[in-house]
Amino acid sequence: KEWAAFYYTILDNPTLNPEDVQKLRDSMPDDKWNLEYMAIESAHAGQVYSEFAYAKHVGEMPDWTTAGSPSSAWRLVRALDWGIDHPTVCLWIYVNVEKKQVYIADEFVRSGMVIQESCGIIKNMTGQRPVDWSTIDPSTAKRNSQTRRSDRDEFARYGILCVPADNRLKTYDTAKMFFKNGMVK
Repeated sequence: KEWAAFYYTILDNPTLNPEDVQKLRDSMPDDKWNLEYMAIESAHAGQVYSEFAYAKHVGEMPDWTTAGSPSSAWRLVRALDWGIDHPTVCLWIYVNVEKKQVYIADEFVRSGMVIQESCGIIKNMTGQRPVDWSTIDPSTAKRNSQTRRSDRDEFARYGILCVPADNRLKTYDTAKMFFKNGMVK
């Protein structure tokens, strides 16, 4: 008698246009939609890319991903995350903006290496493939107290020039939408 509980979602609001609600749903990752508009906590809570599905996103790569870019429409980029205790990761990613396709063609994952060692392996794995740009975690801008150089400067010193990635939430949501819409392989 002293309290009551109600459960309403955005779909229960009779004043909203259903087409507008559908456009909103299509514009965001499923876990965000479920939490913010359907009041359903995700079974994947805490997982960054809950949209990733092995059967949907993993498969045979086209032969050109190891031999080189198939045409001028494709760009090869490298995405790096530097770490000593946690692994250093480098992904080789082919991007075609016109076709809205992204192929993650190769990866390097290893812990316990200094930047010079990681750069040697990354450059060797890249081989002669032309890289349009490399991006790295923006935390690498911090300066080492002994060398007075940033980790990003060290990568450049050993032959891998990188621009800082954008770690804002919007960037994660964009990647999640790529997975949701099947644009990543």
